[in-house]
Amino acid sequence: MDRRVRTSTGSVVQPRCVQSAYLLVAARPDDDLASRFDPAEVTRITGITPSRTQRAGSGVGSQSAWAVDISSRAEFGTDAVLGELLDIIEPYADRLRHACESLGLVAGINVFIELTSDRDAANHLVLAFPELQLSAETLRRLSDLGLWLSCHQFAS
Repeated sequence: MDRRVRTSTGSVVQPRCVQSAYLLVAARPDDDLASRFDPAEVTRITGITPSRTQRAGSGVGSQSAWAVDISSRAEFGTDAVLGELLDIIEPYADRLRHACESLGLVAGINVFIELTSDRDAANHLVLAFPELQLSAETLRRLSDLGLWLSCHQFAS
């Protein structure tokens, strides 16, 4: 979709929006024992190769984590980004659910939205705005998987 904007001065600018998302499997925030789970166990149970893992005490953080990422891309529609990640996860839904239940973990999706502004010929700031509108189908898919959703927006 073309996002060029004609400003009141007549100049045309094109603000940018870059989005990325990842599935995160981790311990509940109040569960110290589960925070030390072995990410390799999630891989073994789900059959999904993670994009990255973190083991508690590895120097990076105090909790273990297991994640599947999709690449950052220029995209205004958050629904499209989530759809791509859900397409990867859904074939493994039962195994993901089993991993979370058996290891005492929770799973959810983090979406990162970076908005980049532009300036018109008169040096007026023109902001980018994402479409943080999710379809009923995407909401159903998230719900069926029992996933939480967190969206983080950054402007530059």
